[in-house]
Amino acid sequence: MSNITTLHSPTGPAPMLQQLPSIVLDHLARVLASSESECKQNHALLHLALAAPVFYAPCIRVAIRSTMAFFADASVPRRDPNQADVVKLTPSSIGKLIYDREIDQWYLVLPLRSSERALVQRAQGDAKVDMSFGASNMDYLNHFDEMNPSFRTVPASRRWSLLPVPFRMIAHFHMNFAQAGGRDGSCYGYDLLAIPRLHTIPSFCQRLVLSGNVPLHTLDLPRSLDRLDFAFDAVLPDPTVVPDAFDHLPRTLRALTMGTSALGKSNELALAALLNHVPTTLRFLDMSFSSGTLLAPIVAALARLIVRAPGLSGLSISGCDQFSEWDPATFASLPRTGMQYLDLVLQRGGSGRPENAAALARLVAGFPTTVESFSWMMQRSWHYGRRADATSLHSIVARFPLATRQLSVSLPSWDAVIGASLPLIPPLWSLSLESEPNIDRSADPVGALAAIAPRIPATLADLALNSWPIGDGTPALAALAQHLPPHIRSLSLMGCHLTCADLEQFVWPSTLRRLDLKGNGLTTGPKRLPHRLKELDLSANGSLSDTETWIAELPSALEVLSLGETCVSDRVGMALCESVEQQRMPKLRQVDVCDTDMSLDVIEALFTVIGVVLDN
Repeated sequence: MSNITTLHSPTGPAPMLQQLPSIVLDHLARVLASSESECKQNHALLHLALAAPVFYAPCIRVAIRSTMAFFADASVPRRDPNQADVVKLTPSSIGKLIYDREIDQWYLVLPLRSSERALVQRAQGDAKVDMSFGASNMDYLNHFDEMNPSFRTVPASRRWSLLPVPFRMIAHFHMNFAQAGGRDGSCYGYDLLAIPRLHTIPSFCQRLVLSGNVPLHTLDLPRSLDRLDFAFDAVLPDPTVVPDAFDHLPRTLRALTMGTSALGKSNELALAALLNHVPTTLRFLDMSFSSGTLLAPIVAALARLIVRAPGLSGLSISGCDQFSEWDPATFASLPRTGMQYLDLVLQRGGSGRPENAAALARLVAGFPTTVESFSWMMQRSWHYGRRADATSLHSIVARFPLATRQLSVSLPSWDAVIGASLPLIPPLWSLSLESEPNIDRSADPVGALAAIAPRIPATLADLALNSWPIGDGTPALAALAQHLPPHIRSLSLMGCHLTCADLEQFVWPSTLRRLDLKGNGLTTGPKRLPHRLKELDLSANGSLSDTETWIAELPSALEVLSLGETCVSDRVGMALCESVEQQRMPKLRQVDVCDTDMSLDVIEALFTVIGVVLDN
């Protein structure tokens, strides 16, 4: 054996998790915090924090710095007047930052524990359906939150369940200036004038969300601010009234989100003024508007900002229209390569006017050459009574940038030319394509998908094909079954008119973990599914058989099953109960039986053996 091999050979057992260096533990905590939704991420982080002393500091630190604090959160601690150390909290509040206004203190909610530090268990019967409504009364379905144990308060130890958090340590903060509580200046039960803290921003805040009538010129924005978000109801100061409203933006601002439905001439002028004052350090800009039409000042300010911010790495615009009023060179100054994402949502598909379609083609000509993630959503235009014409989209799709990781395209009309020109290259990892029911004679969605399927990169792990009429043995279906990526992990064929015979053409890869067959014409569950499949969605298959035979063929590793909006009833429900009880599907933890014929007795039985039963 060479000296190099000897030096690198293990001489003892691998280090245990708690023996890893602190820098590795910090990185692990950050990965957990960025991998799932905020609720799930903090549950995992906090349970890991309590697993061993060495995990506590890095996990708690990341949990605090990655959680949004909102003073109007409903999860304010409820004190037990008879026991000083007891508070009533809901399991759903775990991982949240909550505010106790009685003592002006923020807390991070840890996994709920008793005074003996034992995890608080749910009371027996919490997971059962309230049968007092009666078998024929479905009103209880509107009160799922009350039945769900996650939303019921349980007594817990204040000392071991609530971690005091200094206000200055909060990194993500939401300030709401809307007077939702009435005309007296209150907001969600809080008197904004009586609590000065509610106008104060944490000293080291990195992300700030503003909603309501935002007095931006009165806020002391910290230099640490990295991301600024204006919520859907945000109304900015009128620049004609407050000329210096936007003069104090931090020079280090890297991300700006503007999403508002409160549009009007004054607010749109304010948004344009805001864009004019954004520093050149900006890297990510997300703009979302509900009106569909942007005033010329906003469009002009956007074009100038793109020129002024050479490091712009992400751009998202939702709700845009009237492209004939746009500067044709708006996107020409974007980096040719290296952008993380470019997303556009065309709310009305260019309004159907020929001049807008031509203007859109000129705008697309300025797109980057490659981006990491590209998303294009064009809804069908009913405006002016015009139909979507597939041929008018040929020159647009041909100029799409090459997406190196994620590509998402939704068009009102597809044909074989579009399918052949859609840019598909390795190492593309995620592909989502959506069609629409179309009356355009030039449309040929089957031909489009038949041209796309042989070109799907083998690197693809996530494929979503929604609303494609490819069932009943079409050539597109055969091409897709033949060219399914070998390492695919998630596949969605929602609303594709598929039958059980169509599914027989597929040989499911062993890597498949999620399969979505919602809204098809299936009469029974798919057969020969990979044994490691974790999620299966069969909802909205109206003819799904109410027999237990296909339940027995489901994979043993299945964790989530959706059967909502089907005709399944008690036979399927009891078969699921037996499969879990007899360990044929021991990992099943969530079942959706919304809008089925299942009785309350069987739903209650499912509650007792499965962690979550969705039923509304």
